[in-house]
Amino acid sequence: EDGETYSTVLEEQIPTSPKRDPIIRKVEATFEKQTIAFIKISATNRGILPEWHIRKGDAWLFVDEVSVK
Repeated sequence: EDGETYSTVLEEQIPTSPKRDPIIRKVEATFEKQTIAFIKISATNRGILPEWHIRKGDAWLFVDEVSVK
């Protein structure tokens, strides 16, 4: 309600595979209906990409679509 205090409704560790990791991931959460004013989404990338990766070095994380129904 205040934009500073949040309740966790989903915490998920998404595993990555060495070379066959999909580029796009869909993550869904279902929880009890509630009245809310703010939504906070946090995500962390994998850190450093492996040496074999075409873009080796720092990993990037892009989130371009969030849908709330």
